[in-house]
Amino acid sequence: MNAKSFASMEFVEVHGKLAARAARAVRTYVKNPDEKNTHDMRVAIRRVNTLMRTVPKKERSKAMRRYRARCRKILRLTSRVRDLDIIQGKLARHNTKGTLQSVLKDLTEDRGGLASESMKTARKLRDSATPRVVLKNPSHFALYVGRTLEEFDDEIAGRLPIVMNDERNVSELHALRRYMRRLRYLLELLPRSPRISATYKILRDAQNALGEIRDSDVVVQYLSESQQSYLARELLLGERTFRHNRYEAFVHTYSNRFRNEKTSVLAMAGLGQH
Repeated sequence: MNAKSFASMEFVEVHGKLAARAARAVRTYVKNPDEKNTHDMRVAIRRVNTLMRTVPKKERSKAMRRYRARCRKILRLTSRVRDLDIIQGKLARHNTKGTLQSVLKDLTEDRGGLASESMKTARKLRDSATPRVVLKNPSHFALYVGRTLEEFDDEIAGRLPIVMNDERNVSELHALRRYMRRLRYLLELLPRSPRISATYKILRDAQNALGEIRDSDVVVQYLSESQQSYLARELLLGERTFRHNRYEAFVHTYSNRFRNEKTSVLAMAGLGQH
């Protein structure tokens, strides 16, 4: 990766804006940890955490390391909360006759308990000062950004063939989505060119498609572990069918857009290959 590609990045300013956005999202979540605020907080924290990852390790202050640790912890604690929101949303669509009312009530109670457990960490994050970023060596930073982009690109290239050829590999599918998201967040920082914009859109759309599959995986796991009533079996069959169709659509669309399973996303964006 050419370090000159990042020479004009106003990293400190961007970091400040994203950190402020994350702080507002955390404060809102502490006041009301509903579905929207949980989602918005998780997105804001992921963005600032991904950005901080590009700071060379030797230049990460103790405050930054502590802040990132709290970010990772709140993401981990609210992961199950988010899963329950997905399950509730899916099941509510099938509750036209009130047959799932007791199930939805139990899910609501479980969600409330998990959200409460996350509050201690959320309050610590709310009350902690956002760490300042001081780049002592801009050229070193530019190289580190390049290496981080290449790391994400390698992770995507390594997982694409697995996901494209094995519908059942849930963990690799989820990891592919995660690295696509991280790479997309970093592409947002670069001056836009037609190729970068096109690649950004492909990553965003692919991530959304994988997100639909991921949501189905969460629901399928829940229904598989629940009491196997006739309704549960019907819902499980329907969700598995929906998931399979979404997976087939993803493979059909993105096996062409990524050209082949070893394509470098950075090369697609015109940023070269390492």
